[in-house]
Amino acid sequence: MQAGPFIIFLDMDGVLNTPRVCLTQKSSRNPYSWIDPISVKLLNRLIRDTEEKHSAAVKIVLSSSWRTSMERGDLYQMMGLINLDADCHDQFKTPYPEVGEIRGDQIDRWLAANSDVTNWIILDDESDFHDHQKPRLIQTSMEDGILLSHFTQAENVIERIFQPCDNPNPQET
Repeated sequence: MQAGPFIIFLDMDGVLNTPRVCLTQKSSRNPYSWIDPISVKLLNRLIRDTEEKHSAAVKIVLSSSWRTSMERGDLYQMMGLINLDADCHDQFKTPYPEVGEIRGDQIDRWLAANSDVTNWIILDDESDFHDHQKPRLIQTSMEDGILLSHFTQAENVIERIFQPCDNPNPQET
């Protein structure tokens, strides 16, 4: 059993929000109708599988630039409108960037402030992460979002995280 929740650091653009879907959508009253429903379904499946297989409480932390305009209520409203069946961590977004920071720095600062979290992955289409984070990075496609290959990669990474090992530092798994 793990200490603390299992965190998914979630970017939006290039993960759930894709130009491919945006180009195919008609105008809608739902402001999030251009979110890729297949990517959302794959993320929901990943969350459900992780919770069931590993008895893990999966929590979302928004690492996307979208976090600058979202409060908790906005995030839950969006999740409801796109049918994302997830819960958010109490600290539901990474810190705002400091001058010269990369996204990996913001995730490191979030993890330092939430020391009970040792199990996590990153879903992002960018690559501005530190070497120690890259084994837990599932790099999606800006054009296509989460594809089956990303889902499978995420499942494999999660399996490695939960595998018992002699390594006392889960950051190196």
